Amino acid sequence: MPTEYILEVYEPDDRRAHNEYISSTPFSTFSVGDTIKTETQGTARITSIGHMVSKLPGSERITHITMVYTSIS
Repeated sequence: MPTEYILEVYEPDDRRAHNEYISSTPFSTFSVGDTIKTETQGTARITSIGHMVSKLPGSERITHITMVYTSIS
């Protein structure tokens, strides 16, 4: 079954994804406290992580979204 992986990086105090990356393979593991460098905010610290897995009815594709929330330190 094909799987699409989406990584969404959220800027501090903003619940809209400002960096989104799509892949056919899983992204590496992230942990709270890690630093991440993004295109729009430079280096930020991960404050929380969420996951959403879905499959549309009638579709064979599974979508796994990793949501990474950050703060500037």
